[in-house]
Amino acid sequence: MRRIPLIRITAAIAFAIVAALHSRAALAEMRFEPAFPDTPMKGAAAAVGALVWSHGAGGILRTDNSTYGPPFLAYFMRDHGWDVFAFKRTTMDQESNSETKELLRNVTELKSKGYRKIVLVGQSDGGWISVMAAGKSQDIYAIIALAPAHYGTDRPRMNLNATAIFDYLGEVHGVRTMIAYFANDPYDPGGRGPRTEEILARNAVPHLLVDQPAGFSGHGSGESGRFLRRFGNCMLAVTGDGPMPQQRECETAWGDVPRDTIPLPKGLAIAPAAGGPGAAFLGKWWGTYDVGREVMLVVTKVEGDRAEAVYAVSNLPGGANAAGNYTQRSGRVTGGELDFEDAEKATLRYHLLADGRLDGLWIAANGKSQLAVVLRRLPN
Repeated sequence: MRRIPLIRITAAIAFAIVAALHSRAALAEMRFEPAFPDTPMKGAAAAVGALVWSHGAGGILRTDNSTYGPPFLAYFMRDHGWDVFAFKRTTMDQESNSETKELLRNVTELKSKGYRKIVLVGQSDGGWISVMAAGKSQDIYAIIALAPAHYGTDRPRMNLNATAIFDYLGEVHGVRTMIAYFANDPYDPGGRGPRTEEILARNAVPHLLVDQPAGFSGHGSGESGRFLRRFGNCMLAVTGDGPMPQQRECETAWGDVPRDTIPLPKGLAIAPAAGGPGAAFLGKWWGTYDVGREVMLVVTKVEGDRAEAVYAVSNLPGGANAAGNYTQRSGRVTGGELDFEDAEKATLRYHLLADGRLDGLWIAANGKSQLAVVLRRLPN
């Protein structure tokens, strides 16, 4: 019998110990917790179900344990009766098999607590592991995967964002499934929609495919307030008990026309045009931000290079607790530019386009965030 040197046994044991410790450390960096810690949970008996939000790799836990807040759709589902949980992971945990295993462990725990429905919702890597989990558990009622991806943006590895997701979708049976793909997504190899539809239809999976919806561009489109405004009804239907909807049946027309949700001061009047380059800015202008807010700029007076206006926004979507409001602004006209700058308020910048619309930019007072918008003129 061949004897194995003691030093080799010791090295093997040491490696196993280090690997086990690293595994525990990585697991400790996966947190499963209420998405809204300041809002009491309804509990399994009272809630419609348990919804688990899984962020993408860009929403990772940081070294100070801070994270990006829950997306608009999490507020939306909470306010429609769901207990919402967040599955948070650090960068070193971005390994789909270990993430999925831990996600499934939490699904089992939620089921043991008596939740009638368990729904997994995720963006990018979060959508990816939601699809993987759906093929491995009968305790999952539905999934919503928004721009699912895991393998980065560099080809040829990025092609796995298509071929591998098809394999995982082929394992899904009986789980209500919503998949959304978006134009100009750098993580999307392209052409995933038709193949996804073929796989889910072949396996008789109740499903909704939202493929390249008009007006949406980029990897994070599914997290936007605009997407919730248009497809919130779809998500409720997917997580409900009725027939699965089709895109044309449940998409709303939000953002096509103004609503009555933008507050304006009473007696608002627009002064007659006094001539000069600033006269083209006079009037009411309307548009929508990607965060799901309508915005209105009412330029009430222009004299020389000075302008007076009211800037107003609607509420945020999904019960995110930001009500509509308006502010009075004073600005300056320079050629085809209209700027409103105040040290204590957001900066507003507008450029008159050749087609008669306004290209606008909102810059937070602290300079840390921006929102772009294109406004069109409304009748006064």
